[in-house]
Amino acid sequence: SSVVFGQKWQGIEYVILLIALKDSLGWLFCQNSELYRALGKPDYNVKLYLLHLLFFPIYIYATHYGLFWFCIARFSAVLTIPIHILLASKILNLSIFYLWECIKTILLPTFIMMIFTVYITGSFIQNLYGWLQILVGVTTGAIIYFVMLWLFDKSLVIKLRGLLNEAL
Repeated sequence: SSVVFGQKWQGIEYVILLIALKDSLGWLFCQNSELYRALGKPDYNVKLYLLHLLFFPIYIYATHYGLFWFCIARFSAVLTIPIHILLASKILNLSIFYLWECIKTILLPTFIMMIFTVYITGSFIQNLYGWLQILVGVTTGAIIYFVMLWLFDKSLVIKLRGLLNEAL
């Protein structure tokens, strides 16, 4: 974090990680307002947002302890994900595991890449200088991701390669 943000922002990477993780989970599971409106049930969206209001006291309390704890409190909203999944699967008459089946090919390699990258950046490349650390971390992460993606779904990698060749 000190390479990009300077010494004053030491530890900001954890805040950014929490924000990114919360938002990415929200985009996957909780963004159904257009769906509910299209199906003539906009009141569902309002009710779900009212559920989120229950977390506001936690957010307010957490502000007294700093930005990191506020982000932890905001992350607690992911506890509503099962409600979003159950409601969407009920409305669409789909299995509650349908979304998992759609995203597991991408999600599993992502988690494996994350674990390896955190381990590698924490263990091996700490002694590298600034931007070289970032370059090695991102390159290593990309290689691990595509290797894992290849192991999980070769046909997807072949399709991506074909699209890349077509675009270039």
